[in-house]
Amino acid sequence: MLGLIICLAVFCFTLLLLLVRQSDRNEKTANENGVLKGRLETIQASHASQTAPEDPVTVEGIAMAVRFCGYVPEKGEQWVRFMAAGDPFYIETDRLPSIFVLRQFSITPQELEMDLFRHAAHLMSDELIMVKAFVNDDDAPTLRFLVAALDANNASFQENLTRYVTLINDGRDKMHEIYSMLVEERKETSLPVNPYPPNKTTESKVTS
Repeated sequence: MLGLIICLAVFCFTLLLLLVRQSDRNEKTANENGVLKGRLETIQASHASQTAPEDPVTVEGIAMAVRFCGYVPEKGEQWVRFMAAGDPFYIETDRLPSIFVLRQFSITPQELEMDLFRHAAHLMSDELIMVKAFVNDDDAPTLRFLVAALDANNASFQENLTRYVTLINDGRDKMHEIYSMLVEERKETSLPVNPYPPNKTTESKVTS
């Protein structure tokens, strides 16, 4: 009986901690989304001010935008690649005028709790504006962050490219934060082993 009371007390205390953390998390998410909304509005304003299709986005225009932002472009058949802070970014060019800026990571499923990892990608994609995360656990498991650019011409894309890089980095940091929180919550909500197991009773045999 005492063991049950202790377990219930621990469970109630853990639940209270989770509720407090969820409240703090909601407030933090609202603040972060406010910042990201501001960045999105800046990008949309830039796009709206340059809607004339006189300079449609091209592969050469994308490479020039990458070089203008201080990176070194490397052109492939379906993408333009560049390094930012030591990390590779790709701009897909096979679906122009649609533009997708992405960053891809190799992952080791054995080192992760994959159900929580996928859930974190889903939550991040729901919470943040424009940034989406996709987990691919085929033969070569990867995590991919993607931003769909809004630009209709080279000048607009050149102006917004560094913002897209920042949004992807924000998405990576946010997903890492969410995944760490989910792992911690799983540990905390695991019920402890009852320290007072029921006593085993043995029947005494009376011999006459």
